[in-house]
Amino acid sequence: MAKPTTAREMIIQLPLRHKKGLMPDWTSTVHFRIRGETGGEFTVHIHKEQIQVLEGIHGKATLELKGDAKTYEGIEMGTTNPQMAFMFGKVSVSNLSEMGNLAKVFYRVHEM
Repeated sequence: MAKPTTAREMIIQLPLRHKKGLMPDWTSTVHFRIRGETGGEFTVHIHKEQIQVLEGIHGKATLELKGDAKTYEGIEMGTTNPQMAFMFGKVSVSNLSEMGNLAKVFYRVHEM
């Protein structure tokens, strides 16, 4: 599969970027609300290393991530500093601990 270039592709391909074995018992539901024509709304269910990505918002989230597509794409590609994007309100997260887990168990696109 080709390297993703849009926020939508990056989220859909999350299962391919999973770092297996780091958190084998972690369970979470993540809602992505990415504004812009290359974004969308997605639900990512993580259950003991099984990753399912669904278009749309489903169920109750343990983490909700909101932002615009260009910022999200920049974070994934390594051209935007995620901490600065958060500090300047370009992205928001509902649960910092869960965001840390998400960052830990998935490679960013630029790391592939």
